[in-house]
Amino acid sequence: MVETLRSLMGSLKELERTGIDFALEEMSTRSHAPARFDDLIRIGVRVRSMGATSLTLAFDADVEGTPVVSGWHRYLAIGVPQLRTTQIPDSFRKLLTPVRRGT
Repeated sequence: MVETLRSLMGSLKELERTGIDFALEEMSTRSHAPARFDDLIRIGVRVRSMGATSLTLAFDADVEGTPVVSGWHRYLAIGVPQLRTTQIPDSFRKLLTPVRRGT
């Protein structure tokens, strides 16, 4: 999650400026094969769903093309500094919405 946000926003300070943070609410993972110490693990992340106050990210990880783990994490948007569930701002939604290009 942290590296996904950093890649989208450039800095986690940008998330702070939106007035929200994300708290992990629920997660599920499934192991497919072992990864070993010092393996280079590639992780693909995508938006599985986004509600008014929640965001679910799915991920798949592999080592040299061999799937090692997949799963999902559901986060709740939390207003800062109130620390209460809050709406995900439109500006953040736009970052997570894939751009569709016509061909």
